[in-house]
Amino acid sequence: MTAKEKAKAIVNKITSHASWDDWNGVPRSYIERVISDGLDEYAGELVQNRLNIKIKHKMSEENVTPLTFGQKAVGLDFNPGGSDLVAQIKLNFSITIDHLNLCRAQTDNSEKKRMYSVAITDAQTSCKWAVDAASWNY
Repeated sequence: MTAKEKAKAIVNKITSHASWDDWNGVPRSYIERVISDGLDEYAGELVQNRLNIKIKHKMSEENVTPLTFGQKAVGLDFNPGGSDLVAQIKLNFSITIDHLNLCRAQTDNSEKKRMYSVAITDAQTSCKWAVDAASWNY
């Protein structure tokens, strides 16, 4: 099977198990090209692995660890460009957000809960700006 055929098979698997709307308008041809161009290279493997994780998450398979609160908050599984820098930024912010969420859950003080919530929102905002900076092409 050629790299292009493998890419089409992967994309067919994705679209048969997930609503294509969940990909925020990423064209099918782009996903096929990214996978076929780099299927045997590190970047291609990263993209393929991320797509497979997304498929498995959508299918709710038992062997997939669900995303943490922080990972969901930063959209860890959304990186259509496959940027390693974007992935690293999101991962680091997700760890911080998970820690803040744990602290918020462990306190009974309503003012502390509010402050942790504000900190989580600000971390999400900072993550968004950092991702924008990392992917800026103009």
